[in-house]
Amino acid sequence: MLDRGTRVTSRPSSPRREQSGGGFRTPAGGDVVAYPNPDGLDIHIAQLDGNDDLGDLWEAARAAGVKPGTIRVWMTRGKIEPVLDGEAGQYFHLPTIRRAAVGGAKHTPADPAANSRGPHARAA
Repeated sequence: MLDRGTRVTSRPSSPRREQSGGGFRTPAGGDVVAYPNPDGLDIHIAQLDGNDDLGDLWEAARAAGVKPGTIRVWMTRGKIEPVLDGEAGQYFHLPTIRRAAVGGAKHTPADPAANSRGPHARAA
């Protein structure tokens, strides 16, 4: 309480922060991701050697050639995970992101129109 009885409420904590705990992240449920990051020590040594293989969400999206929302979807589906997840934001190992982008979707229908809504007029 401040002077004159003014209440000070703390900022509500984010449920995502409580799950991740900051620092190195384990996917929800302890599942193993499809494209795991290399060992943290290997990443650290590469950083000391001058490799700039870590990037934020936007740099990861640019490296994969997708939108940032797609990176978030990949995270929720267990395809990738950030190397670091803390107050400074999420940082990704860019070579791992590129491998995940090349890996493609888990399921690709034989007929691309099968995922669409309604019939399509086909060119003769």
